[in-house]
Amino acid sequence: MRSHFDIKEVVCPHVFEKLGEGAWRLFDPRLIQVMTWLRLSFDRPIWINDCENHLTQRGLRCNRCTLSRDNAIANVTYLSAHVFGAAFDFDVEGMEADQVRDWIWAHNGEVPHPIRLELYVSWVHLDVLTEGKMKITNFNP
Repeated sequence: MRSHFDIKEVVCPHVFEKLGEGAWRLFDPRLIQVMTWLRLSFDRPIWINDCENHLTQRGLRCNRCTLSRDNAIANVTYLSAHVFGAAFDFDVEGMEADQVRDWIWAHNGEVPHPIRLELYVSWVHLDVLTEGKMKITNFNP
């Protein structure tokens, strides 16, 4: 995955500032393998974080990120797969999110590890915090 993504694309700015390239160690190895497989399979750019467009919480999130912090202030337990280094929100160049999800389902036998896909969002949320033995699970929080 390191050959296809810069660390700044996959962690929030706070984590990058603190750990730099060392932040790679925070990711679940299953997520790294699945995203590498996707990038090689699609052979087109995949965008996770994009600071220029104010997208900074689509990869690893820390306690200082708005989504995490706002939940903490509201006294809500926030257990997103993003805070465990087990999820990415992303877009694939030239494809709608539904097309990406459909493609993944069509190739479910090739997916390296079981994954979850969020439905009804305009981006692709993929995580590896699965339950059971299904290769792909759809969810809608």
